[in-house]
Amino acid sequence: GTGRFIHVPRAASIGTFDVGNHTGAPVAVKSYAVGAFNQPTSRDVVVYRNRLYFQDEAATPPSIKVFDIANPAISTALTSIAMASVTTAGVDQLAGLAVGDGHLFSLAKTESGTAIDVYRLSTNGDGAAASGFLYRGTITIPAALARPTISGDTLYMSDNVGIIAFDWNPM
Repeated sequence: GTGRFIHVPRAASIGTFDVGNHTGAPVAVKSYAVGAFNQPTSRDVVVYRNRLYFQDEAATPPSIKVFDIANPAISTALTSIAMASVTTAGVDQLAGLAVGDGHLFSLAKTESGTAIDVYRLSTNGDGAAASGFLYRGTITIPAALARPTISGDTLYMSDNVGIIAFDWNPM
């Protein structure tokens, strides 16, 4: 979330709710129409520097969408970035998204394991425009990885027997 707001994936949208009033129910603030998800609860919605990022598997080609959420009530779509390792829409291939310290990592399931697409965000580090994203490459890991999380300069991901970690600082 962003302070007192949470962002929840739903069947064809992402809902933003104000949870700042601890004595009442959350208040719906905004709904982003984003197209159909195959499994909305499995999609990562990541907030980083007043931007909301999510993987849109239903798009052709599948993509990462970016919204400006500095003011959640009037947030706007900024850009869409085609994913490098996924080209078929509607196939349940996406396995997670992590954004931190000017980088974006997008995971996709493959026949041989997991593809991790690595992007550098624009020079101001906010992902405001597709032209500002620099595709750095794809790392293929022969394991089923999911739920990426960034802490410092380490990317953590779960696999079927535990946790795998990568130091991505050299990038």
